[in-house]
Amino acid sequence: GFAREESITPEEYKVASPDKISEFGVHIASHMNDDHHESTIGIIESQVPGINASEAVITSIDSTGGIFVKVTRSPVGSEEKQTFNMRLPFPREAKDRNDVKAIMVASSSEAYFQKLKQTNTSTTKHTGSI
Repeated sequence: GFAREESITPEEYKVASPDKISEFGVHIASHMNDDHHESTIGIIESQVPGINASEAVITSIDSTGGIFVKVTRSPVGSEEKQTFNMRLPFPREAKDRNDVKAIMVASSSEAYFQKLKQTNTSTTKHTGSI
């Protein structure tokens, strides 16, 4: 598999503090998974067009990495499902719980309007404009 190795000095470790968002990230992930499953799929689809995600489960959230998601999809032309983990970065560092909510709502709204625009463009191409 693939791995990422990083190192820090003992001095950096001593002054490091836990990620503020990871303290309550599991609660946000649970809420999103329970109540906003389609929004998570929409965000994925907007960042990776054509991925055809059928399932998306947020596994963790942090301030710098964004959201980590377990994605299931069926590739075009195949009945066999693929499941993998992916990271959806935040556009900027999240400062607190309200900031995570603002980023998630903005990402979801952007994904929705992007899909709406694609749908309208596709309809116009097929039916012609009036």
